[in-house]
Amino acid sequence: MLSRKKVAMLVAEFVGTGVLTMVVLAVSKSTIGIPYFVAVAAGSVIVGMSLAFGAVSGGHFNPAITIALWSVRRVKTLPAIVYVAAQLLGAAAAYMAVQWDDARKEVDRSLIGIGERTGTTAADIGNFAKANATATGLSITDARNAAIEFTKTGNLTVSG
Repeated sequence: MLSRKKVAMLVAEFVGTGVLTMVVLAVSKSTIGIPYFVAVAAGSVIVGMSLAFGAVSGGHFNPAITIALWSVRRVKTLPAIVYVAAQLLGAAAAYMAVQWDDARKEVDRSLIGIGERTGTTAADIGNFAKANATATGLSITDARNAAIEFTKTGNLTVSG
């Protein structure tokens, strides 16, 4: 059975690597995605995570560091394998979270092909449709269709 200390070590590596991955991906995808800023962000995260978790796990937060320490026999084989697994899982979870957030934003902005041109999101159209349905007595579907048509053309005509 795993002791509390060993679980804490694995969680620290998982979270530390996940935060590092998420920050590097976010900064590299941002408008300031210049390599210098990515490096500064990564260094800042390593410092922060080392201060937070260094005493718990040793603060590797990178499979390459763990493998390097294993190769010079500073980490035993089994703990190195488990650390690398936790780190890879943490990085994968962070990558999936960033991809999910990007996909969610893209769906919101691309509703019916109008989002990129107008900045309208699915929530905007839904709110507009609800307000119109309440104010005009239209069904939600008719109000939504009117909102979509207005967003596309700028004309507000309700047929039916």
